Amino acid sequence: MNSIRIFFFLVWLTTSLHATAQSNVPDAIVRVQPHYPEQALLDKTEGWVKMKFTITTNGSVENVEVAAAEPSGVFDQAAVQAMQKFKFKPTMENNQPVSKVATLTMAFELPDMLKAETTANQPIWQSGPMNYLVESSRKYQQYTNRLVVSQANSGAIVRVMPLPGSYGHQGVLTTHPESPYLFYHHNVNKKKGNIVIYNKQDLSMVRTISVSQLNVLLFEQRYYRYFEMSDDGDTLMAYVGSTRKPELLLIDAMTGNTIKTLKMSTNTLIRSDQDNAYIWTRRINPEGANTARINKLNKVELNIYDTSDNLRQIRSIKITEKLWSVNYWRDTLFMVFEYEKQEPAYRLMALDLLKNDYPVDFPSNRKPVATTLSADQESLILAGQTPGSDRHLQLLELKNGVVKDWSQTGLNPDFNAIKPLIINDQVHVDIYARRSFTRLNLEQPEKPIQVEIPINAADGIYNSDFSKVWITEMVGPTVAMVDVAQSQYIDKQNTGDPQKKFGQIMQSILVSAITAPTGVMVTPVIGAIRSSNELFLNGKQTRLFAINLKTSDVTTFNANDLSDKHYVDTGKNTYQLYQGSHLPDLPVVAIAEKQVTFMDPDTGRQTATIEFDQAIRINEAHFLIYRKNDEIHQISLHQIPEFTDE
Repeated sequence: MNSIRIFFFLVWLTTSLHATAQSNVPDAIVRVQPHYPEQALLDKTEGWVKMKFTITTNGSVENVEVAAAEPSGVFDQAAVQAMQKFKFKPTMENNQPVSKVATLTMAFELPDMLKAETTANQPIWQSGPMNYLVESSRKYQQYTNRLVVSQANSGAIVRVMPLPGSYGHQGVLTTHPESPYLFYHHNVNKKKGNIVIYNKQDLSMVRTISVSQLNVLLFEQRYYRYFEMSDDGDTLMAYVGSTRKPELLLIDAMTGNTIKTLKMSTNTLIRSDQDNAYIWTRRINPEGANTARINKLNKVELNIYDTSDNLRQIRSIKITEKLWSVNYWRDTLFMVFEYEKQEPAYRLMALDLLKNDYPVDFPSNRKPVATTLSADQESLILAGQTPGSDRHLQLLELKNGVVKDWSQTGLNPDFNAIKPLIINDQVHVDIYARRSFTRLNLEQPEKPIQVEIPINAADGIYNSDFSKVWITEMVGPTVAMVDVAQSQYIDKQNTGDPQKKFGQIMQSILVSAITAPTGVMVTPVIGAIRSSNELFLNGKQTRLFAINLKTSDVTTFNANDLSDKHYVDTGKNTYQLYQGSHLPDLPVVAIAEKQVTFMDPDTGRQTATIEFDQAIRINEAHFLIYRKNDEIHQISLHQIPEFTDE
């Protein structure tokens, strides 16, 4: 058996020859890398294709046939097309070239970066003093899973227990703080699955429930599975079955009996609020587009269910236009519709699920947004751009079902983002727009603070009293600074080492942010959508750190005026920064694909690096938990090793 290694896949070559010894295998002199199917990349699918073919007297390949493949039909075409372009050294018999019949297996394997489904995609469940986490590794379509139990306060691992393997996707865990059980689902094969119930106290198995495989949908380049507990912890909700015949099961958490089964339409996506009080479902494009495909023969509906009432359907909304997004806040669903080649281009509707009416319904020429200060706030701020020739910023406040209109004609209508803030017990709204930054005090709306800036503002971060804001550029690498108290633009600077090639961070890395406890400042990982930068301010508010998601490095500045620029090479695919917020002398730490970099919080200079296979989490004691060489390690962020050039 000869081995030919090609990027993205391996090739094993064996031959079946007429009366010719195995040692006379012809050598491949031209090897062609097959195209990795795009959908297989999105699905993170690996596999192999075994082909039978003829090597002609001149070394070319003919009569390629697929003998076997796993999974069937996924890589066949790519493998055959590549095989037809191979050339081999002709085999000689009696000084004459002869044709040969050969078999070859191409194994399509993802690079390590895409192959690993990080534990960040799996929630860490805390119950009392313990945390529970499922960690997974895979070989082709088969996942090996294990349960890691650790102390919630220290992160110390107290037990690691193997879990049943899973086919196609990693096993998934759920529980409820009041429940004595852990619920684990794994796929047995392409159609069948099991729900295994474990006792939290001793991890003994209580029972196994045979169900279908978990339904998995790819939407907006993310996988969605629904395996959740109800708000009271009495029932388990599992979305199972294929994309063509999905079902939502309501299972009694104590007995394991199925209480109710809801049959869903093909390619139905299930989403819910943070407490699982409501579920809403809609059909989506299976290719992962962010809108449902609407036509006269396809009746698309948004269905809403009350989980506290045996999944009673409380509303069904017929969708006749493209439904861009659905979001939830305080018993209210916010829906944004898009109208192609029409004016207005968008429409925002807010459905009050308790009153079953629409307190907000307005058109907008710009994609509308709805945002709040936090989950505890009673007010929601909504923004849009009024249609027609007299276009201006439309700004609404929804509070206790009552809508207030704060719209003004003098404000820049070309907004990209809005941020509501509480400053001196008064609600303010910051508006990030093209070449301007505006702060509006809702108690004094007639006196907005407006500052012209030389960039298209995407977002920003603040100091503790909100008197200064550091602003990222829409798409570009520029950072600008505004002193809001003085209504003054300070300066702008580019991030990213100009000597580095312009690259692109991968979406799979962006959604893999590690988890961190309360009291640890962590950058949100959303920069690739809105800006090239993610900004971070150290605990003393004296140093600004910016991840450039294109050059994959960190640029640091003096936070007072953006002076003292310094570049730090933080490794391939840097995607996150953090620092203990109540311990300002702790280093600022950058997480990359295979490396963690420690930086002095005051100077921004690099102090140490550690290489690993995967970052997992930061615990309450400020230990970084990571995996290296298939072992779990931890390092205290209070005791950083000295930096070496090795």
